[in-house]
Amino acid sequence: MSITEKENELFIKWSANRPGFIMDGVPDESAYQASEPRIMFVMKEVEELGGGTGDHREFLRRGRCKPSAMESHDAMGYWPQTIG
Repeated sequence: MSITEKENELFIKWSANRPGFIMDGVPDESAYQASEPRIMFVMKEVEELGGGTGDHREFLRRGRCKPSAMESHDAMGYWPQTIG
């Protein structure tokens, strides 16, 4: 079972009792699987979807980040360098 399938299975359970639940996770599974080490950042809040699907992964795949959000995403790219 793929990561996306596992996420979707989990999100179906979680969303049943959480109105407005936003799915989040690995937006590009093949890139994530190819990376070493594999790091995923879990954030407190998701970026506003702007009437999107309620799936933050799809939102990121479409590249619809606002300029203010891009600053956060750019910064996250540097965090692993400071950790390791």
